[in-house]
Amino acid sequence: MRKILIFALLVLTVLGLQVACGFALFYFIPDLDNRAKFGEMFIVVHALFDGLALAALIFTVISQDKEIKEQGVRQSELVKVSALSALLNAEYALLYSKIREFERSSGQPRDDRSAKELEISRREEEIHKLTSTLNSMIDIKMIEPSKQEEKK
Repeated sequence: MRKILIFALLVLTVLGLQVACGFALFYFIPDLDNRAKFGEMFIVVHALFDGLALAALIFTVISQDKEIKEQGVRQSELVKVSALSALLNAEYALLYSKIREFERSSGQPRDDRSAKELEISRREEEIHKLTSTLNSMIDIKMIEPSKQEEKK
């Protein structure tokens, strides 16, 4: 919003200067031939401003292209992390269902653990840790671009 206000202020300033220069030209130089000569003196300045406008346009296109590429890289990283997180969540759900199946088939309560059940429990804890790590990575990736935009 602030950029729009600055741009509008600049446009209004330039338009105001144009109108002021026009009135000053008619007021101070009443003869038409002298006005034409006076205007021809500024052809070089006009060309300079045209060149500066073209340079600003090229700079804008290049900076936007760079920003779009960086955003694509961030997006692809987030997709990879999200896919890995989904995969780990699926394996976690599979292990959880295997544990429940094992409990039903053995008829033993969960407190009476066998070696196989301890291994499943250990893998379940590892997957839970990896899932929480990935979720925190996703949170960091989501927060990181907004912090970079605030710095600009």
